[in-house]
Amino acid sequence: MKWLFVVSVALLIAVAACGRIESQESRMGQEKHFQGGKHNKEYDHEAFLGKELKKTFDQLTEKEAKEFLG
Repeated sequence: MKWLFVVSVALLIAVAACGRIESQESRMGQEKHFQGGKHNKEYDHEAFLGKELKKTFDQLTEKEAKEFLG
């Protein structure tokens, strides 16, 4: 019975810690996503494509970009 209590407490602590880390990451992401109260389109662009693919995508023509996303 004692081990069940210890495992339960450990799980509760782990869940609480994960929630706190997640909320800190969320706040940091929101600060980058909305800079100075204005929407940062580059943040969305990079979040969707990733850093490396974003660099490649930025060099495509509009027609190539549409084909790529299609």
